[in-house]
Amino acid sequence: MRNYLLGLLAVSSLGLAGCANDPASQPPVELKPGLYEFSVGGAVGPITAMERSDRTMCVRPRHVQHFPNTLAEKAFVFHGSCQPNRSPRVGNAVSGEVTCPVDPKMAAGHTRMSYSGVVTEDGVQITARVSVDAQYNENALRDGEKIQLEMAMKAMEQVRPRVTARRIGICA
Repeated sequence: MRNYLLGLLAVSSLGLAGCANDPASQPPVELKPGLYEFSVGGAVGPITAMERSDRTMCVRPRHVQHFPNTLAEKAFVFHGSCQPNRSPRVGNAVSGEVTCPVDPKMAAGHTRMSYSGVVTEDGVQITARVSVDAQYNENALRDGEKIQLEMAMKAMEQVRPRVTARRIGICA
C-alpha cells in the first residue's frame, strides 16, 4: 500500500510540474520596452517584413502589449493581402494566425500560418505551423508544375518557422 501511495504521489507531482512549465498557466509578465534583436529560423520561402539587414526593433511602452503578435505577424506575412487574427493572451502564452490568399492565377484558396509563443520580461519566442488549402488551376500549370507545387506545399507544412526576439538595451 505504501508503494502504491508513493507511486501515486510521484505521478501527481510530475503532472503538477508539467503545469508549472505551461506558459498559459503562469502569471503574466510585462515585456519591457527597449531595443530588441530578433532572428528568424526554420523558415522556407519569403519572410518579407524581416528580410532586411537591420535585425533590431525599438519597442516603445505603448507597443509592448501587442509586440509579441506584431512580431509574429511581421515575420510570417507573405504579402500585403494577408489577414492577421490574434487570440487573447493567456498567462505568458500568445497565439494567433495569419491567413494569406494564394496567387489566383495559380490556384484558389489560402495559406494559413498558425503561431504560438511565450513572452518573458526580456523576450519573445514564436513558433509557427503552415497549412495550405488550395485547389490548383490546371490550366495555369505546365506539365510537372502541379507535382512540384504540391511537393513544395507539403515541404512548407513540415517546417516549423520560428522567430525569437530578445531585449538588448534601450532605444536610442
